[in-house]
Amino acid sequence: MEASWRIAPYARFDANYSYLFTSKPLLAAPKHKLYGELRLTPARLFVNLNAQYVSGLYTNTTTLAKENYTIVNSRVGYSFGKKSTLQLYVRCDNATNTNYSINDGFPMPGRTFMIGTDFAF
Repeated sequence: MEASWRIAPYARFDANYSYLFTSKPLLAAPKHKLYGELRLTPARLFVNLNAQYVSGLYTNTTTLAKENYTIVNSRVGYSFGKKSTLQLYVRCDNATNTNYSINDGFPMPGRTFMIGTDFAF
């Protein structure tokens, strides 16, 4: 299920939800997944905040260990040029520093910061 809402000419909210029904547990496939994203684009600045909730994620099929977690990510940047072909941004993944694993024994990274550029031609 998916929904989008243009809050203002420079603001948009998107959300989606998925439910997985299976007769047997599937490794690394969550039963519930909810995602929300707010995008703000005033002038050449852009801000992207998103959150993802995962529930009923089997991390192994031996003990049927389940993982439930919420992660929050953000990206803030600036677009150069009228066609936004060059962007400079700062990104933070897992801003809440949540401890979680998608596969048993392999923890995902904690809070991570990145600086980057995107160039389209």
